[in-house]
Amino acid sequence: MSGDRPMSHRIVVRDSVTVRDLRNLADARGWRLAGHVPRDPANGVHFEIRWDAGGDTSVHYVEDELMAERYVVVAGEDAGARARLVAAIGAGVAVWPLEDLVLEATVRVYPAGRARAVRRLGVASPPDPDGAVIAVVEWAARDDDPRVREAAVRAMAYAGWSEYRRTLLELAEHDPDPEIARTARRVAAGLTRPADPPPGPPPPRTR
Repeated sequence: MSGDRPMSHRIVVRDSVTVRDLRNLADARGWRLAGHVPRDPANGVHFEIRWDAGGDTSVHYVEDELMAERYVVVAGEDAGARARLVAAIGAGVAVWPLEDLVLEATVRVYPAGRARAVRRLGVASPPDPDGAVIAVVEWAARDDDPRVREAAVRAMAYAGWSEYRRTLLELAEHDPDPEIARTARRVAAGLTRPADPPPGPPPPRTR
């Protein structure tokens, strides 16, 4: 998306936000259209629109088909410029604040809605570990429904926090769904912290 430049967290836009809304925001803020990346699902490439926002800073709109969510990311070396653009995006279009995402993931009654809320929370995970996010995602990893547990594994992968390693290892050892177990093992292997002690008995599942 942006090479090695520092990036903001993923700013998840609400379902009501259209591409036209984002283009209008770009026009109003004076961002210059820099190009598009066409979707290529076979190679894991998501549709993307990029705007140059001044200096080395750029704004990227992404339609993430793996997580079925849409988000905006700001890239650039200047942390202050990134923060100002993140604020401008939040003021210009409807986005999901982190606290709303945490709440949404805990109040959904049906598994399909709960799974989507957990995926969305994972997409929006901030750069540094957040205790409320971790608690909700690890709770989802113990759900009775495999769709919710799969969503939790994806959320942990997107966050990339080493704090999730033990939960991932527990899923890798004990989850009854072999695909979830394999994915959890792969995600755990991608984290950078040294291996934790072997996981204990499987945690109780939640409904």
